[in-house]
Amino acid sequence: MNQTMCGCVNGLLMSAEHGSVGIDGFRRLKSHEADDLLYHYYGMVSECPRSNIFMVTKENLLVTPDANMLKGVTRKQILSLAAENNIRFEERPIKMHEFFQAKEAFITSSTKRITPIRQIDEHCFEPLAPKSLTERIFELLVEKEENYFQFAHEVDLDYNEMYKFASQIFENPSNVHEVSKQITKHLFEQSNHPHIK
Repeated sequence: MNQTMCGCVNGLLMSAEHGSVGIDGFRRLKSHEADDLLYHYYGMVSECPRSNIFMVTKENLLVTPDANMLKGVTRKQILSLAAENNIRFEERPIKMHEFFQAKEAFITSSTKRITPIRQIDEHCFEPLAPKSLTERIFELLVEKEENYFQFAHEVDLDYNEMYKFASQIFENPSNVHEVSKQITKHLFEQSNHPHIK
């Protein structure tokens, strides 16, 4: 399966002091033909409105801010993948001037996955080199998603309960409500989480 990191995004960001943006900030964003805003707080990199941000230092260290932002699901997945694959990483404050010295930078979200950053304001990043750390992390993320969202059974796929439920919905879409009740019941019965039972 061919995957693309960028989708329809150009990787152009505009910086803005956290809390100073509003409708006027988004108008400036559009007038500069930027894709997103990068918030910073007293000179420290924070986040984008709907994305977390990462940089890769010249020493190949993956760094993401640890404060003044919401910790997204994709960010959590990337940090988990980094730990599982011996990729050095840090969660710590990042100064704007340090961020501009990074060899790679990217934003993450559930809908964008990973989007390399080409430019922030007037600062341009070098194009991603073949086999860049950003590309490696993207490939690991896609591989994890593809393996995580597959139905399986040791004997035959037809014995997988969730596969059977999904097949019923595709065979008769008007049955979705009734089948969703069966899915809920099945998942409840399978759970061993103390807050569910």
